[in-house]
Amino acid sequence: MNIATIKYKIVIRLMYAYSNCMYLLKKIFRGQLYGELSSDFKKNGIVKIKSEGISEDVSKMIASEDAINQSKVLTIINRNENGVKGIVVDLEALFLWTHIFNDKVYSLISKYYEGAFYLRNLPTIVFNYDNEDHGAQNFHVDWGLRQLSIMVSLTDVLNTSTHMEYLLGSANKLYFRHPDRLSNGFKKNVKKYLNTYPQSILKTLGQKDDTFIFDAGNGYHRQVGGGSRIMLHLNFVENLAYTNWDNKWGQEHKNNEKAYWSCNTSRNLESLIKKCSFPLETFSLVLQQKRPSMFIPELLSKNWKDS
Repeated sequence: MNIATIKYKIVIRLMYAYSNCMYLLKKIFRGQLYGELSSDFKKNGIVKIKSEGISEDVSKMIASEDAINQSKVLTIINRNENGVKGIVVDLEALFLWTHIFNDKVYSLISKYYEGAFYLRNLPTIVFNYDNEDHGAQNFHVDWGLRQLSIMVSLTDVLNTSTHMEYLLGSANKLYFRHPDRLSNGFKKNVKKYLNTYPQSILKTLGQKDDTFIFDAGNGYHRQVGGGSRIMLHLNFVENLAYTNWDNKWGQEHKNNEKAYWSCNTSRNLESLIKKCSFPLETFSLVLQQKRPSMFIPELLSKNWKDS
């Protein structure tokens, strides 16, 4: 191991430690009185709400591959032998502003973080087919420290459908590096948690339009394989630890991956942002408008304008 690698590992640990300390300080000094929904979210790491009508709006747009290709706000980024697997949703898609970027969702996320937060990447529509194997079927935590994910069911999700299991309360654990889901140590921690809290498993079963907001960066969760499912997925972060604070992050992405990480701004998009509860800062990562600093990847500051 050379000096550069050692330095890199030290920086990562320091940034994870810094992010954890900031989270705890905000929890202590910025705590407020919450409604029952927000309190449950804080306690369990996951909350369920309803996005009434979103599945109907989206189903028309993804009814066929031709419909997807004809849409100005959808881009297919991957597929497998079963068909389309992933679609990136441009921020100008109106259903996002009706059903996701609204007062209720903003209130839940802002109270959970108790501070600024960012959309990590563009929203995606994910297709699961019958009996697929996936690495996410192991219990794990996502790459982004304290990453909040939104998962919207666009189809009914039965016990036989592909769905997620989430371990309630597991998001309260602190991490100082990203754990390997396949390591014996991590597997032992999950097993110990299940033995200690056998009733902690929550399954994301239910009807279309069910919306789960959950701490995927710290909470134990996994995909359970089964029948087909379609969902809308979004990620939010309050820090950039998921990039490992590497200033060259993002430059290696292929063309189809670039669509996942960023989009161009426009007058229409600026108007949509101004009218919603979420501040412009929330979208600064995907619009590459993050204020430059020592630990901010250059790519994220590409469109920065000092006003």
